[in-house]
Amino acid sequence: MRNLLKKVIYGCIETMSADDQGFSTLPILSGEIKRLKIKIALQKESAYFLGKYDRELFTLIKKIHQPNWIFWDCGVYIGYYTMLFASLSCNGGGRVFSFEPDEENLFRAK
Repeated sequence: MRNLLKKVIYGCIETMSADDQGFSTLPILSGEIKRLKIKIALQKESAYFLGKYDRELFTLIKKIHQPNWIFWDCGVYIGYYTMLFASLSCNGGGRVFSFEPDEENLFRAK
C-alpha cells in the first residue's frame, strides 16, 4: 500500500513538474544539501530527492574532510556529489572540479 501511494504521489509530481524530457527540477528534502535543486526522474531517483542517497559515505567524508581539500567529481551524472562536495568546500578555501562527458547528464547537472 505504501509503495502504491508513493508511486501515485511521485507520478502526480512528475506530471505537474516534468520538462519535455521527463525530468523534474525539485528541491532536496533532507540531508546536507537540503533545499538545493536537482533535476531527476522522480520515480527512478527518489533517493536523491529525499536526500537519502549515500548518506553514510557523505557522513564519513564530512568527518575526515580538511578545509583546503580539492574534490574531483569525474562522471558527474546529475551533480549530487558535486553539490555535496561544494557544501563542504565553499567556506574553507577548498575547490570542486566536475566533469561529465555525457550530454544528457551534463544538461541535468547544470
